[in-house]
Amino acid sequence: MRWKDLTEILRVSCLSEAQWEQASLPVKFAGLGVNQTKVIAGSAYVGSCALTRDLVAALLGQDSYEPTGVAELLCLHEAATGAFHDFESLSTTPSVQQLLSAESHVAMCTQLRAKVSVRSQNLTLLLQFQVWV
Repeated sequence: MRWKDLTEILRVSCLSEAQWEQASLPVKFAGLGVNQTKVIAGSAYVGSCALTRDLVAALLGQDSYEPTGVAELLCLHEAATGAFHDFESLSTTPSVQQLLSAESHVAMCTQLRAKVSVRSQNLTLLLQFQVWV
């Protein structure tokens, strides 16, 4: 979904950058769950590669296989979230995409809280509490 589409649905003239970031967070973080492709694409690619690693290695007749770009994506993920992962261990981890996406969303939420007013921080905490109850 694009920013303009969301403004039309919400019937507002525009959204600030902070409002768009808030909307793109999952509901459990008091967002609207409007995913941004740039946030979840890397997680989806790494997750897909991890789940198919053994199959691709077998098809190629290799003992192990790491697709191009995975190491770079994991470095970017670590820089954004502070969470280190290596492809070898991720290939034996269930729900890799969900794990990486959740870490990205936690980092986004933390960065967003640092940018917004105390009132907005409190409203976000209240909304999160209501979702968990």
